[in-house]
Amino acid sequence: MKITQMTAALSIISASFLSPPAYASCDDVYIKTSGTCPAESSLSDKKAVRNPHGDPVNVTVKINWREGSKTGSRYRTYSLFPGEEETLGCTIRKGLPYPIYYTYEVAGCVNQ
Repeated sequence: MKITQMTAALSIISASFLSPPAYASCDDVYIKTSGTCPAESSLSDKKAVRNPHGDPVNVTVKINWREGSKTGSRYRTYSLFPGEEETLGCTIRKGLPYPIYYTYEVAGCVNQ
């Protein structure tokens, strides 16, 4: 009986020390609409990146833009604590001679 109890205790101890830590998935990080940008355009949405899970993360957002026939993209990295969100910008901005259209997507994420 004592050997069985000792074996059970050792398996619990080894499982807690040898198991890799359980991290929440960065798949939970997402881009959301957090309002409108009425100063820019009545059709312009304000976008934010949100970290809904319990671990701090570094998330890289790809920002795509289009102005007339010109296009481009850039990347920006944010450090987000659990439950935190960071405003990214508006989907339409006034520009001359054409408005500038933006889209946002999560390009990468790592737990801190």
